[in-house]
Amino acid sequence: MDDELLDLCEQVSVQTNWQIERWYCYSDRKGWTISDFAHGEKWIPAYNSDYLLEKLPAEIVSKEHKGYMANLNTRKDLNDPDDSTKGSSYFAWYYVTGEEPSDFGVYADTPLKALLKLTLELHRAGEL
Repeated sequence: MDDELLDLCEQVSVQTNWQIERWYCYSDRKGWTISDFAHGEKWIPAYNSDYLLEKLPAEIVSKEHKGYMANLNTRKDLNDPDDSTKGSSYFAWYYVTGEEPSDFGVYADTPLKALLKLTLELHRAGEL
């Protein structure tokens, strides 16, 4: 099981209290499994991209930000040795306008992780 994915799902669950009817469940006997009900010694919501895309706002508007869900796309320059995002192939972002337009987004090695990270960033920024 991917430790980063489990950690991101757990963080999103704690921060948002969003519930889904699929769970990553842990037991000493089986390790991590996925199930339709929570059981075992530890369980974490098994978020998926469809669920997150439905939960994330299409638009964010506050005193400081106005932004629109822009894209979830792949990076084209993964072989660039000067690219600080090397190894991260997905970028999820909102285009944010304000005094100066800027991109508000995150990089990850899978689309699901990118959406989970974006959810956490939006929560930290007070947008969720």
